[in-house]
Amino acid sequence: EWTEYNTTGSVTVANGKLKFEHSTAKPAAYRMLTPITSTSVFSFEVSSSRNSVNCQIHLISSSGKYLTSFAVGKGTATIKFATAMEADVPGGFVEGVPQVTLLTKTDYSISAKIDFTTKKVNFYNNGVLVYEGAPFLEAAEDIAKIDIQSIYMYKDNGQFIFDNIFFLNADENRINLMGSVSTSETLLSTVSIGESYGQYSQASVDTFQSAIAQANTVLANCVATSAAINQALI
Repeated sequence: EWTEYNTTGSVTVANGKLKFEHSTAKPAAYRMLTPITSTSVFSFEVSSSRNSVNCQIHLISSSGKYLTSFAVGKGTATIKFATAMEADVPGGFVEGVPQVTLLTKTDYSISAKIDFTTKKVNFYNNGVLVYEGAPFLEAAEDIAKIDIQSIYMYKDNGQFIFDNIFFLNADENRINLMGSVSTSETLLSTVSIGESYGQYSQASVDTFQSAIAQANTVLANCVATSAAINQALI
C-alpha cells in the first residue's frame, strides 16, 4: 500500500520489511490512511546500513499540513524530532534526552503519542520518553499520510529498513510495554545458562521467555485492555 514518488523501484518490501535502497535517486514513498482524528500512538522500527545519513518521516494531514516529523541520523548521527516549520518544511530538529545515537544495522523502536486535544506530541525511544510536548508543526486537523524520504546517505549507497509501522489508540502503558519487551528480549539473548555465579538456570530463562511471549501476545492485540497491558508490564 506504499507508493514511490518516482519510478526507480528503489522502495521495495524485503522479508516483510519496507526497504529504501539509497542511491543518487534518493528514494521516497508515502502511504495514505483513513484520516485519524483521535489521540493515538504512531510507532515504527528503523535501521540503517550507515550512520552518516538523513532519513525523514513525516505525518501529514488530509489538507497537506505537517503534524510532526522525525529525522534519522540527521547532522550528528542521532534520532531527532522537528519542533517548528522552516521555509515551509519541518525543521528545528532536536535530540531527545537521553540522546539516541544511530548505530549501523541496529533496530530502533521510535514512538510518538499524538494528542489532538493539546496539539502536542511526546516522543519515545524504546518505550522511554525522550522529548515531551513538541507542538504540532502546523494546524493539522487529522493524520492522513505517512511520508518517508531518504535525503542523504554517505557515498549514496546503502539501505534504510522499516518494520512494524502502525497506529494504535493512545495508551502510554502500551509504549512502556513495547520498550520493556524490547529490553527484555535483548537481556535474554545475552544471558549465560548454568549453575555458576552470574549464570541463570534453564528454568528461570524459560519462565522469563514465557513472560515475554505473553507480553508480545498482548502487544499484538490492538484492543487489549489497560488491565491486560498493565499485567503484561508487571
